[in-house]
Amino acid sequence: MILHTYFALKYIKVMFIVLFLLSLLLAMIDLIEHSRRFSHIVDLYSIIHLTLLNAPKNIYEIID
Repeated sequence: MILHTYFALKYIKVMFIVLFLLSLLLAMIDLIEHSRRFSHIVDLYSIIHLTLLNAPKNIYEIID
């Protein structure tokens, strides 16, 4: 029973790390894309804000 719990926790930890790293990679790509598209209109703070607003959609696309 203890061994099953150990493997389950190890699996969940790895899954969250992978999800976090993929989300971080997509956020960086999205930040670059937004800065390329909107750099002449808005400042960096607004571009980061747009990227963070777009992050849940990206995470949902990873999970789905």
